[in-house]
Amino acid sequence: MNDPARIPQAIFDAVSPLLEPEWVELIVDYSVDETQSDMAASYSVQKGGHLEEVAILLPHVVDGLFRALRDSLPDRATQAFSACRYRVTRSGSFEAEYSYDKVDWDGLLARSGWNFPDIATKRAQ
Repeated sequence: MNDPARIPQAIFDAVSPLLEPEWVELIVDYSVDETQSDMAASYSVQKGGHLEEVAILLPHVVDGLFRALRDSLPDRATQAFSACRYRVTRSGSFEAEYSYDKVDWDGLLARSGWNFPDIATKRAQ
């Protein structure tokens, strides 16, 4: 993919088949260095008048899309990002936050994988 402006949509297109029709917000946390990467994702869904958080396993193609984004961003000339938090809502808002700190791979193993701490009901897909 040559156009970095199209990559966020391609990421969503790869993930959207995993979302339930009542989804509200999706968050993908992506960490990467030159040799390895890690992805964790969950979304919130409106069920029976309350919100639930659902953890999902992302398809491998998403890793390739984030790597393409990392290679194509204008900041790449100075430093490639080491982490990206990708957030999109059903209403269409999109946000990506980037980190340039060295990835703590051991710390990633200890993380819970949940992105919506205020939502009490959690489940894995």
